[in-house]
Amino acid sequence: MTPPKKSLGNRSARQKAATQNMTLKCLDIESEPHSSGTQVSSKNSDKASDELAAAEHNLTEALVTVKHHKTELETAKAKAAELYQVKHVVTGKLQRTLVSKDRLQEQVKLLQNVDLPNARNDAVIATRLFQQVDAENAKLKQSFTSLLASTQRAVNLAKEKQLKVEAKLKSAGKTNRILQKRLARIPDIKATAAKRARSHANKENRTLNLKSKGAYHPKARELARALTAAGCSQKYVSTVIQTVCQHAGVTVRGQMSRRTVKRAIEEGGIMAEIQLAHELIHTKGNFNILYLLIFTKITLNLAFTGSIDGTSNKNLNYDSRHITFKNPSYNPADPKSPKHVNCFMRLRCTVDTSSEAEIQDWVAEFQHLLTRYQSSSFGQRHGMFVRVVNLWTHWMGMNSDHCSKEKKAARLVAEKKTEAVQQVLGEEAVLEMDDADVDAVFEGGQENMIKQAGGEEAWALLSPDQHRDLSATMIKQVLIPLGESEYSSLTEEQRRELDFFVWVGCGCHKNTNTVLGGHAAVMKWWGENDLPGPVLLANKDNTAVLRTLDPDAEPTAAYEHALQSSTRGGIKATDIAGAIFRNKDHKKGQQDITVLWFEFFGNSFTFPSTSNNRYGSHCAAAACLLLHLDKFIKFLEFIRDKKKTCTFNNMENNLYNALKCNSTLTELAVMALYAQAISHPYIQHIRAPGKDLNMLDLGPLHNEVLIHMQKIINTPDLLVGPKVSHTTGALYGQKWETPELFPTVKAMADRMPHLKQLVVVFFNGAKETWKRFASEFTPGGIIDEATFEEKDLAWIPPTNDLNEGLLGSYRQFMRFKPLASLLHFNANAMYQRNDTQAWVDKNFLEEDHRDVMRTQREQEASGEEKKRKQELIGFETQRVARRKEAAEKSKQQRVERKARLAQVPLILDVEVAGKLKGNQLKEQLDAFKLAGAPFPTGASKFNANEKRELLKSLVESLNKPEGWTLKVAEEDRSVEDQAADEESDDPDAL
Repeated sequence: MTPPKKSLGNRSARQKAATQNMTLKCLDIESEPHSSGTQVSSKNSDKASDELAAAEHNLTEALVTVKHHKTELETAKAKAAELYQVKHVVTGKLQRTLVSKDRLQEQVKLLQNVDLPNARNDAVIATRLFQQVDAENAKLKQSFTSLLASTQRAVNLAKEKQLKVEAKLKSAGKTNRILQKRLARIPDIKATAAKRARSHANKENRTLNLKSKGAYHPKARELARALTAAGCSQKYVSTVIQTVCQHAGVTVRGQMSRRTVKRAIEEGGIMAEIQLAHELIHTKGNFNILYLLIFTKITLNLAFTGSIDGTSNKNLNYDSRHITFKNPSYNPADPKSPKHVNCFMRLRCTVDTSSEAEIQDWVAEFQHLLTRYQSSSFGQRHGMFVRVVNLWTHWMGMNSDHCSKEKKAARLVAEKKTEAVQQVLGEEAVLEMDDADVDAVFEGGQENMIKQAGGEEAWALLSPDQHRDLSATMIKQVLIPLGESEYSSLTEEQRRELDFFVWVGCGCHKNTNTVLGGHAAVMKWWGENDLPGPVLLANKDNTAVLRTLDPDAEPTAAYEHALQSSTRGGIKATDIAGAIFRNKDHKKGQQDITVLWFEFFGNSFTFPSTSNNRYGSHCAAAACLLLHLDKFIKFLEFIRDKKKTCTFNNMENNLYNALKCNSTLTELAVMALYAQAISHPYIQHIRAPGKDLNMLDLGPLHNEVLIHMQKIINTPDLLVGPKVSHTTGALYGQKWETPELFPTVKAMADRMPHLKQLVVVFFNGAKETWKRFASEFTPGGIIDEATFEEKDLAWIPPTNDLNEGLLGSYRQFMRFKPLASLLHFNANAMYQRNDTQAWVDKNFLEEDHRDVMRTQREQEASGEEKKRKQELIGFETQRVARRKEAAEKSKQQRVERKARLAQVPLILDVEVAGKLKGNQLKEQLDAFKLAGAPFPTGASKFNANEKRELLKSLVESLNKPEGWTLKVAEEDRSVEDQAADEESDDPDAL
């Protein structure tokens, strides 16, 4: 038997190594960083990978089987060799036994032939021994035969297994060669599969589906809102999406129409309203325990403040509103602790500009927000029911400008808050009353309500809406007395906490009005000191009147009127300069030619926008005119000389004269110096970026402004002395905004002899004005005595820039989109300014998006914008009718008055006229005026003695050559015709 071949195992090992190397090579191909191929897997790639894995698994199993059978074959061969060795030993032993047997037989025969005495016994013994050996030999032969048969069977079995293993090995080798060929083809197969998968993935992932289930996806609507906010027209939103995606290799499915984009924007506005109501209801205000215990039934824990500002655009009035409260940020990078946010409510077109109407508009805005929130799926899911009266109880402060209308509105808000507190306290009292007492209280109120409506019959004729309104009023009237009783039982400290409400004016308005106060003091100083003062800057009409006067003649009434109505001074000069160099109307003024001319001569700057009345623009314009005085004069001459007529127009001539007037230049210098010392440091402090400033905490700042003003008054050399420094001259020692101004003013000192005096006068006037406009910070006032917690609850921004800026944004918006609706502007502005999308991403569910879409369709179908316009025209129509009625009534009263005065006999006795007083004196003056007597300007403001002197002078000058005469030509005209003539001259008449 031949020993097993040793090369078979080595060949299998080499094949296994080659297979493993090829597998690793394939795995390296898979691990290459082709992110696009890996990410865009497909069914073909998965199938190829599965086949490869199966082939590798089969190959591994075949190699394991070959190794197992090889081991068995080696074991069988070793056993066969061992049996062969045993057989060889037994065969040798058998041969030796046979030789010994033959020898013994020969000896037996020999012994049989020899007859010895003891031979027989020995023979018997030998025979016995031979038989034993023969028996052993037979037994050994039998064992050998059995062992040989067993060995033969083992050899045959081993050969049979060897044949089977060789067959399997041959089959495995064949399979291995097939798999090696497959492995060799796998890179190409994989590349093809990856190419197909990549192509398929590109078709899937390179496709942007704007729609989902037949409706545009919320993300598509968000994209439309983002594009329109960036300035894209609604008409071209779809085109922009298609173009951008085309260049990115993405196919877009669906095209958004202009109407869809408009709807998406309005949906953003609805989301913003839901967001604002939700945040307003859930904002944290850190109320103390007392406040929460009193309002046990109010689940709110909020506090907010409001701000408002108004303007007109195309003869319509608009109010912008913001509310301020604490709210957490939706940006993960921002700190989680709540911070104060200013949220835009809506821009509202107001038909009535009174303070009372403003309060009603606030109520309407709150009601609109709560209705929107409580009718939405989002609000219903959160289950928070709040009434407007609850919001009023948590209104802590208000910010606006300093006009009397807004101050009155703030007082009305405070009164309404007190009323709301009493109503809520009344509700608490009702909840603690017995049912019988409650029924008695409301039954009495209902009886009074029906009685005031005119009785049962009149009540039955009223509509359901009227019943509801009257019932609500009755409930309120019943609750307030109960609340007043509860309110009176509280301590003074408790009532203060419930009534806490503050009003502050905008810081920028304070500074602007202070500049006006200082300028007014300077203008008054010229006259008080009999100095010529600045050159007169009359308008075109007044200039024509002033030029017609003969120097030797007495001034006429028209001349006096033109002179009195004409203005002069630094502010008027900067106003004219702004109208010429940077007019808010782009079709007027010099505009770009100013910029180009100054750039040509090495000065690149933009003239301050005094034409738009920007904060601090007049003081900045004063500094600009002084710094470039000679060039501005040359530029005006350039404007004049490039005309065909080579003449100034009236405005250019006024500015030219102002820039050559030393008194006007002195006023400009004082204004510019005030801005460097006070305006710029103050404005920069209250507008400091990144600071969460509360106006209620800035009382010390406003006091320091007063202190620094007094410091300048005491030592004007801090601004106009030989050595000036920002460390002593500027508020807080802040660096000069325009340091080059000071050497310029110093160089012009010879032309400004009164500069130091006027600095003192200006700062004195500014100080007195500052005291008036910063009166809310008076020591001992509500702000001064407010606690830290109360100031935090009533957090108010230092300026009203948000409302001012939004009104300006609306002007710009309507200039470029004149056909856009107010609803569209509000939706876009609220969505963008209130960070609505971040809130929606965090809180909205799919059902909320569907609800918003449905709400927008209902809003669109309701014609809300059309109703608003109709309401506006209806109100104006009623106002016109009321004015006509009042005009008719006034006309009739004038007719009756003239008729009565015509019957009054004129007192022509000087002594009697000098003794008249009261109504008799007034009646005589009116009669003389009707008779044609000349009255000086401002006679209506005369006191009694001045009126008597006037009457005496009229009596004395009657029928004198230099006096006056009674009207004769109009004696035949009716009193009604004369009244009609006067009415035609009345500017208030319709």
